[in-house]
Amino acid sequence: MKSLQRICYLILAILILFPFTSCSSFSYRKGNSKDNMKVKTLKNGLKVIVKETHSSPVVSFHMWVKTGSSYENDKTRGMSHLLEHMLFKGTKKRKVGEIAKEIDSAGGMINAFTSKDVTVYYLTIASRFFDTGIDIISDAIMNSELDEKELEKEKKVVLEEIRMGEDDPERSSYKGLFLTAYDVHPYRYPVIGYKETVSAVTRDTLMKYYKERYIPSNMTLVIAGDVNCNEAFKKAAEAFKNFKDKPLKNTPLPKEPSQKELKFKTAKKSVKQAFVKIAFHIPGIASKDVPAIDLLASILGEGDSSRLYKKLKLESALANSVYAYSMTPKNPGLFIVSLSTEPNKLDKALLTTLKELKKITAEEIDENELQKAKTSIESSTIYAQETVNGIAQNIGSNITLTGDINFEEKYLKRV
Repeated sequence: MKSLQRICYLILAILILFPFTSCSSFSYRKGNSKDNMKVKTLKNGLKVIVKETHSSPVVSFHMWVKTGSSYENDKTRGMSHLLEHMLFKGTKKRKVGEIAKEIDSAGGMINAFTSKDVTVYYLTIASRFFDTGIDIISDAIMNSELDEKELEKEKKVVLEEIRMGEDDPERSSYKGLFLTAYDVHPYRYPVIGYKETVSAVTRDTLMKYYKERYIPSNMTLVIAGDVNCNEAFKKAAEAFKNFKDKPLKNTPLPKEPSQKELKFKTAKKSVKQAFVKIAFHIPGIASKDVPAIDLLASILGEGDSSRLYKKLKLESALANSVYAYSMTPKNPGLFIVSLSTEPNKLDKALLTTLKELKKITAEEIDENELQKAKTSIESSTIYAQETVNGIAQNIGSNITLTGDINFEEKYLKRV
């Protein structure tokens, strides 16, 4: 008799439907106040934005670099992410481990992340240690040594992340989704890269990428917190005075062709559930349609009161999990519906999901349902700006991805 705990081979369904056109009948993020916020471009091309807010004695430094997995090629997949792991590892001035110790002794925190469009480094510290903060982030950005021994350690860390991702059905399904959704645009490739490309990275190749992409005119420094704007600008200019600019070799990203027919992909995994991804092509973040698309995502699949959750979880128990969201990067993104279910419920769960998607395009949205979605979006946007880290994150995202420092304010007016 076979064990009930045996691992089943289930179908992983990935659906990409026809390009999605948002409903213009939707109309509805509260943005950063222009008060006490100034923007300057230094002589070397580095854009500096300072947001003065004295709600707490803290300051956050965010360096936004316009480079991510989209700017890599077949030989450098994953290099942006690997470089992010390495930047704070040490400089000529600060040896391996000294940056972390210095920040820790001042009660601060450092972190970073890489996306398809950008790499972001951030440091938050008590405002009385402003000089320490600006010195550390400028030193790391300009003078990282990319220590060879540390590089080999971080390569092992990333390779383990890749291996774990291959074993994780949820992450595997997303990887398959993007490879299926995009035919030519580099959004189809994973930010983390591949085992072969990460293994092949040397200090020389990583240093070359670092020196080519990390130049003043390709970056924006955001400083938010308990500071004086004029003093902050002076200290930023002094900290980056030796940062030389040079021409950026940017190859235009290929334009994704219009999708003409349904795409469908399945993959077998040794897991106990089926994982389904359904996606529609949508415009990038700067589009006027994005507020409507975000509202649609909220109504369909955000929270216990959303349509898909009620239909597939509460009413029919067809799904173990279900949610919807809009991925709106700089370039055209995806509206994604994700669900997991038991293998014997897969067909019915999929059919029910598709019926709900069709239903929402054919009927008017209830006013109470719409108002709840608007309130949810506005609240989450405001809550995200309760800290100086959140404020700096918001400003950096606005200016880097849309070119409009007031994007969030305009977004909320449309919601």
